[in-house]
Amino acid sequence: FPEDTPCCSQKYPECFFDGVCGPNERMIRRIIVGDHTSPLTAEQREWLIEEADRAGEGSYPREDAESLSDVELARWTMSAWQAYVRNNCL
Repeated sequence: FPEDTPCCSQKYPECFFDGVCGPNERMIRRIIVGDHTSPLTAEQREWLIEEADRAGEGSYPREDAESLSDVELARWTMSAWQAYVRNNCL
């Protein structure tokens, strides 16, 4: 995802993420809140699917992700990241 994607969102201009998220997370969050409305490319969708599968350690299978909308897929990946943090970092 683009390196220059701002952390703030049109919907949430107060920058509630304090600018600490990386470019991939920023883009995923912007997709979720509806700031990014262009369809994801095949490569971007593939990255999200692979990332959710990797972080989800088998709990977020590719077969279930392929039919999701772009917003649903972004949420899917964010959920996989959150599950990874809960299971491995806390």
